[in-house]
Amino acid sequence: MGEEEEKAVSPPPSPPVGTAAGEAPPPLPPPSPPLRFDPSRMIGIIRRKAMIKDLAAVYHAECLAYCRELLELQRKWEEA
Repeated sequence: MGEEEEKAVSPPPSPPVGTAAGEAPPPLPPPSPPLRFDPSRMIGIIRRKAMIKDLAAVYHAECLAYCRELLELQRKWEEA
């Protein structure tokens, strides 16, 4: 009875979409050539990296301020 249940549960594999049962899948497109190094793009990359670093510093400072405020509120709560 266990074998009958396994056969009933697993349906036969279906061919990929857009192909008939006996056909092979369409070939993949050729890979694109590697991009050439462009030094002028480095300026934009460096600027974005600096902006991300500044943004991270702002978030870090804001997080520390909230942590200090929370710690102060917890101390007041324990004193009361």
